[in-house]
Amino acid sequence: MNLRKRKCRNGFSWQLDCGLINGKRKQLSFANKDDAMAEMARLKAVLKESGHQAFTLSEADRLLFMQLRDRLQAVGASMTEAVDFYLRHAKPAKEPVKLDELITMCIAAKREEGQSERYLKQFKSPTEKFAKAGHGGRLAHEIVCDDITGWLRDNEWSEKTWNNYRTDLRTLFQWGIDQKYLTMNPCDAVPRKKIADGEIEFLQVDDVARLLTRAAMVKPGALRRDEKGVWVEQDLEQVDFRDCLAVAALGLFCGLRPERELGELTWDAVREDVVWVRGHTAKSRSRRVVDLPENARAWLALCPSREGKILPTNFVRKWKALRKAVKLLDGWPHDAMRHTFATMWLALHGDEKRLQMLMGHVNAELIYKHYRGQTTPAEAKKFWELSPCT
Repeated sequence: MNLRKRKCRNGFSWQLDCGLINGKRKQLSFANKDDAMAEMARLKAVLKESGHQAFTLSEADRLLFMQLRDRLQAVGASMTEAVDFYLRHAKPAKEPVKLDELITMCIAAKREEGQSERYLKQFKSPTEKFAKAGHGGRLAHEIVCDDITGWLRDNEWSEKTWNNYRTDLRTLFQWGIDQKYLTMNPCDAVPRKKIADGEIEFLQVDDVARLLTRAAMVKPGALRRDEKGVWVEQDLEQVDFRDCLAVAALGLFCGLRPERELGELTWDAVREDVVWVRGHTAKSRSRRVVDLPENARAWLALCPSREGKILPTNFVRKWKALRKAVKLLDGWPHDAMRHTFATMWLALHGDEKRLQMLMGHVNAELIYKHYRGQTTPAEAKKFWELSPCT
């Protein structure tokens, strides 16, 4: 911030150069020096109070900064480039470790912090994939942006997978920085992929009716294994799927997340007219209470057991067989039941804030963006009237 005297038509004025503000140079002119000095003092006080450290530097420090800046400019480099170069090549404070060791220590630390096993499994997958691609035996602080970008590009993953894997690797290296094993994060320079907004997919009312009706049927048999232990699914007409009925009812009419929440839910959390989603199972780690509508209660009344966990043993196999039995195996949308719940609820009630609370989202923006206008109120009314009686 500099103050200088300039000639003007009426004699002299005082110009205060404030430097770059939001990427643009700002200069102020004053008729007399006292006003200019007062404004400069005010701006310096504001910047200092907001944490701007430049004004706390001594005159010697400012002189040194300008000397170093000029030396770098002479070779076409900036201060930022110089610092980044140093951090890339500086030896970490702690003894360097190999990437495999860093992954093992990071996962152990996150387990001690209380992270769920599901999160740890998701975090471990991409980090170990990267390590197995020839980087596990390398020193972690020697891995650079090009190593990660090249690995992501070579595998031709989708934009969403690219971003997810970049995030997990960035978390790993940031933990290494916090623990003094690294000096900079190579993922900071890895670009994020732009994902085009796409419409969510959900189940039609007729599909939901077929799924629930078949799951509620009393049948004599169960999925069998042959002599080699392979599941036999040819006799689907005789398989009893009632132990999957609660999953379908709670997923479709309460919008619970299929794995994280339904996977940990027990019958004691299903009360007369609400479902308690405990904090350790929810994605946001905060508990919430979800309404249990009347038609959901009617379907749950047909479940053969109301003890223990909601998810039955060998659920994945049984759920796949149930969808196959009602011709919904192929083309099953991602997160189909939760998206169906949100779409039908918003079409009937039109209250994004309430739906946000029911689904456990941190804000209503995603609700409005993905679910508004996907179906009609008349179709939603049919959905919420689906019951064993209909």
